[in-house]
Amino acid sequence: GIAKFGRSTGKFEVYKYAGVHSNIVLNIYESPDQPGKLWIGTADHGAANFDKKKKIFEFVSIDPGNIYAFNSYAVSQIFDDHIGTLWFASNNGVIKLDKFKQQFQTQIVEPLKVTTYKGIMGIIVDTQLSRKTLWILAYLQGLICYTPQSGKFTLYNSDPGNVAGKEFTNSIIQDSHDKLWIPTSNGLKKFNSQTKIFTLYKNIKGKNSLPMIDITHLVLAGNGNLWMTVRVNGFCSFAPVTNFFKWYRKFTV
Repeated sequence: GIAKFGRSTGKFEVYKYAGVHSNIVLNIYESPDQPGKLWIGTADHGAANFDKKKKIFEFVSIDPGNIYAFNSYAVSQIFDDHIGTLWFASNNGVIKLDKFKQQFQTQIVEPLKVTTYKGIMGIIVDTQLSRKTLWILAYLQGLICYTPQSGKFTLYNSDPGNVAGKEFTNSIIQDSHDKLWIPTSNGLKKFNSQTKIFTLYKNIKGKNSLPMIDITHLVLAGNGNLWMTVRVNGFCSFAPVTNFFKWYRKFTV
């Protein structure tokens, strides 16, 4: 389910969706034009709206074979392009919601048409007026750039040893310098959208680096630093300007 932490009380409130056994939540997103509601991406029950005041979940109806309906059971990331479309990265490809028409539709991703598995692990929209590009992270395929105006898709996975998408990941974020950051089970990856070059950050013994390579989630702070959770090893911060990692974990005596 989902948990709310009260900063003033120091307590958690947990909410689970009735009738579903797993209650595994992969993503939470709050759309600017829907105050009071959260979009929830689940592991096996599609997407839902959570009303923060009423404390209830409202699930989207799933129709697996219909490209004009929500057709996926797993949603790893949700992103709003702030111009009328809500995008969902799912195990059945990319799904978009026209917020004005309230109509779902599957977005065909050309590089995935010939692949067996069409799972999308992350999605983010660059809404700068000059581009409006969509970045799609496809599992086992790599990073895909989609330009809606031209309908063009570009796949970036030229270096087999340094490819985003070969490892498990569940999201993608963009900083103010047009760098894309991808947390994976094999380290932290940066993609420079200008040079089209990947940089991989891993654990290096004896040096300031990632405490472990399995990064489970990533957020961007207002000062440009990254904060990430490390599987079974706490969390750490990373300053891109200085390339400095700081590790936080609980020590037991």
